Amino acid sequence: MSNEINKNIILYAGSKIFMRFCGIINSYIKPLLLTPEMLGLWTFLSVFVNYASYFHVGSKSGMFYNIPALTEDNDSIKEIESGVFWGSLSINFLFAVLFIVFAVVSELSSVEKAGLFTLSLLFVTNWIYDYFQFNRNAHKDFAVIIKINFIRAVIGVALNFILIYFFGIHGLYLSSVTIVLLSIILIKNKFPEFTSFKKIYLSFYKMIKSGAQVTIYNLMYIFFMTLDKLFVGIFLGKAALGYYALAGLVLNFVTQLPNHSRNVTEPYIISDFSKIDKVKQIKKYLIRPQFLTAYAMVMLLGPSFFAIEFIIKETLSNYTPGIQPIQILLLGSYFLSLTYSVRAVCVVNGWLLGATFRLIMAIFLDVLLIVYVIKGGYGIAGVAFASSVSFFTAFLLLSVFLKNKTEDLDFSWFYMFINILVPFLLMVGSIFMIEVVFGGYSSEIFMIIMKMAVFITIMTLVIYFQSRNSKYIETVSPASLLRLWK
Repeated sequence: MSNEINKNIILYAGSKIFMRFCGIINSYIKPLLLTPEMLGLWTFLSVFVNYASYFHVGSKSGMFYNIPALTEDNDSIKEIESGVFWGSLSINFLFAVLFIVFAVVSELSSVEKAGLFTLSLLFVTNWIYDYFQFNRNAHKDFAVIIKINFIRAVIGVALNFILIYFFGIHGLYLSSVTIVLLSIILIKNKFPEFTSFKKIYLSFYKMIKSGAQVTIYNLMYIFFMTLDKLFVGIFLGKAALGYYALAGLVLNFVTQLPNHSRNVTEPYIISDFSKIDKVKQIKKYLIRPQFLTAYAMVMLLGPSFFAIEFIIKETLSNYTPGIQPIQILLLGSYFLSLTYSVRAVCVVNGWLLGATFRLIMAIFLDVLLIVYVIKGGYGIAGVAFASSVSFFTAFLLLSVFLKNKTEDLDFSWFYMFINILVPFLLMVGSIFMIEVVFGGYSSEIFMIIMKMAVFITIMTLVIYFQSRNSKYIETVSPASLLRLWK
């Protein structure tokens, strides 16, 4: 099973990373062909698409965590699938109608109204595809999803370029809906059977109760991740949000590995919950991933920090105000990535409400900091700094929470925290030293490569010597850096 998990993690995360790589291409296409104001408008609309993914009010999460435990009970599985799909579809359809009505009666511009019509379509089509994808994940059937991720990424880039080039933001609206419809066709799932309203909504209600805690946690998490964009869009304007949007795209890209490795491992954690003791569970599914995530992230973030300034200045010069926020969020994403493996461990142990409360505390701090930096005139760089501080706070609060829940277990949380902090401090120190030695920004690509090479050499030695003395994972040698997740 271990080899199967590793294979699925690598392929699934690889397909998602490829999608994000194509997303980086899209992040070049969009600002290249759209004004900062139009890119800001699209980013603001996209926030509501993220929130719409939780219109299932917990039922999808309930399905995800119940199906792996019902592998032999096909009738119960079909009942769950039917209830979740049709119940959630009705809610998405209701919100779609509300957005259409608002677009018709409002005094918004034609471009903004077209955006609301697009959102209405995405609410419904995204739910259909998300359900099909989630259903495959719950059944541990990742092969089709992996294939679609690759196809979707390539076609998405082509459609975005062609349609935005000819039709501007209206082309972006069209491509976003077309890509989802194509994904629905490719996944080749059948719609669940519609039995009766009573059976569907009884099952729907049962799954809502089962998945409510997970969904509240996830909703708080998505709010945590989009709060900065809402504040920038409302208080600093669409142009500022257009600049800041690049930072969000880069942040999403660099956090794909820990995010999607969690999506793959969660069904296995649920299956193993009753088979292994809590000490092994925590070490296997939390401690080890924390260390390996830390090592993988420093090797990704450092080179990205050096490359991003060169890429934007040399290819997207109209978006140079976004450079500093991107670099700040890159450093902050180190701690954000370390929070991903917490969810499943909290779910199986019944700790999710406590974890959610800690996340809400981090959100509250984020709001205070963002309001302070906006009022202080620190702009989007200040917002990025506030978000990064909040990422660290969330990691710290969740770590303390888990420490309190596992005080009887045989390992030191203080030791873990210090050893997780060391790679970050050395990463920041190495970046600062390299920038001083090499004299800051250079437009020569050779200098960028040299900076990356020096950084990778330093951090490879740090990872090797630190992991050699670790209590919880095997030594990570330079030759095995590309196989950190095995």
